[in-house]
Amino acid sequence: MNSRFIKRLFSQKAGERWVVTGYIGMMLLLAFATFAATAWGEKAVEEQIYHSWWFTAWWALLSVALWLMVYQWIKVRIQRRSEAKRVKWSVIHLHIAFLCILVGAAITSFTAKRGFVYLEPGLNVSLYLDKANHCQHQFPFTLQLDSFRIRYDAESQSHADYVSYLHIDQTPVKVAMNHVAHYQGFRFIPYSFDEAHEGSWLSVSHDPWGIGISYLGYLWLTLSFLTLLRRQLFWVGLALLSGFILQQYAESTPLMPVLRSAWLGVHVSFIVLAYSLFLILCVNGVMGLCMHRQSERLMRQSLGMLRVAEALLGIGIFMGAVWANQSWGRYWAWDPKEVWALITFMLYAMPLHHRRLRWLSSPRHFHLVMILSLLAVLITYFGSNYFMTGLHSYVE
Repeated sequence: MNSRFIKRLFSQKAGERWVVTGYIGMMLLLAFATFAATAWGEKAVEEQIYHSWWFTAWWALLSVALWLMVYQWIKVRIQRRSEAKRVKWSVIHLHIAFLCILVGAAITSFTAKRGFVYLEPGLNVSLYLDKANHCQHQFPFTLQLDSFRIRYDAESQSHADYVSYLHIDQTPVKVAMNHVAHYQGFRFIPYSFDEAHEGSWLSVSHDPWGIGISYLGYLWLTLSFLTLLRRQLFWVGLALLSGFILQQYAESTPLMPVLRSAWLGVHVSFIVLAYSLFLILCVNGVMGLCMHRQSERLMRQSLGMLRVAEALLGIGIFMGAVWANQSWGRYWAWDPKEVWALITFMLYAMPLHHRRLRWLSSPRHFHLVMILSLLAVLITYFGSNYFMTGLHSYVE
């Protein structure tokens, strides 16, 4: 009896159940953390959850377990010669890209240095304040602020840009919104200024390895998505066209400094188009539950749209990460909108694996998930703006 119980506990099916449980548990934890940040404060949640050892270990174990499942799937398909043609190498590359992104994030988490430096005109500075432990570190060079300027919008007279002109050693450098300065592996981003509008606070980051590996993963992921959607490239083209139109409109509209970026149009267009498809999937799900005879056909249609929507959302999220890295000096900040976008991405990824998750193979269950999953989209789009505080509050 004990031996049977142990075999069942460590069987492949039991392992898959544990992985699915851990996956769903992670989504629930992320959702809880966003609401807890509003109640307890962002700093407390970052220390107790996002930057805790057990949270990192959870992600690591979940990533390894998911990859073992992918490896087992590849192994089985290749061994069965009759099904060898069904192995989609673009799907394999897609999962490799996710692994690459997670590796880059782990390297950033454990090795990157972040802090702040205050510059006054004419003074040489060689120390910066570490954000994590509030101690000072020394640069391998010196900085000297030549001048600091605030540029104002001509119509609204609001701050349009913060520009610092400085010398790093003997090299002239300009630091402005969406204009990150690079020097010897260090990155400098505008952060704030003093009351006299003469001194400048710059955000400092040093992450020579993590950013490159993460960006490689982003590029790999995008190419994998485009390969999978080679028959649906119309949607990608529509997103890019919408992004161009939105960017033209944004350039003629007074915006906050951080929004004055070429990334605005494409990032928002990919995300909004994905959300629109999720709304159609919800409507399709309602029809599938009401029209029993058409349920399977509607499920096949939904799967096609779901692949497109998930790809658009994934590309949009990682475009936003690159934009954030250019504006804020970090590509992921556990902001409520970022977290709920991740939850949405993870949630809609589950029905794509309906052949492995047999409870999702039922058209009835599939359509029900499509309906309920729209709640995550609504929270991402509205809840994180109106009920939570974070870096995306300027969208209100």
